[in-house]
Amino acid sequence: MSNVHSAVSPQHSWELFHTFRTHYLSCLTFLRRIASLWNKQSPTIVAGFAVNRDVSVQRLQPQPVGTFLCRLSCSRAGGGMALAVRVGPEHPHAGADQVLHVLITAADIQHKDVQTLLRDYTGTKYVLDVYTGKRMDKRKVGAALMEAVCLSTRCMCAMVSARIPALVTCVAMSAFG
Repeated sequence: MSNVHSAVSPQHSWELFHTFRTHYLSCLTFLRRIASLWNKQSPTIVAGFAVNRDVSVQRLQPQPVGTFLCRLSCSRAGGGMALAVRVGPEHPHAGADQVLHVLITAADIQHKDVQTLLRDYTGTKYVLDVYTGKRMDKRKVGAALMEAVCLSTRCMCAMVSARIPALVTCVAMSAFG
């Protein structure tokens, strides 16, 4: 029985580690930028790592057009957030499931915060809390979002750090396929 580790050269191991580290640090930076949303509860604005594309579709299909949820994306190297929106069949980019998936990257929130992007995204009316199944008018959530933005940086970093084990798994999946 051969040892799998003997096939990996030290140089290749270093390259893999460097790739992982780069993706991991990019994800941490992204999470710090959206921490006020990610840690918001009642309603939960950004679902955790357990909510993937398939779960998003499953939760949105029985909802009215304009209902959306946000989730962290593990398919994007360096982090990102997917906005999943229930759309009608007439939408030009609607698939058979009638859910539109839009990726929000670190570059997207470079000059505009994520709260503003969500507020201004046309076609979205209701935030779906995937954990409770409750739907809330996004305009009513706006005031709560502004309150969440006022969290201190220290508090945000502590909240993000508490979720690092799940982040490591997500980053490893996006970095290494």
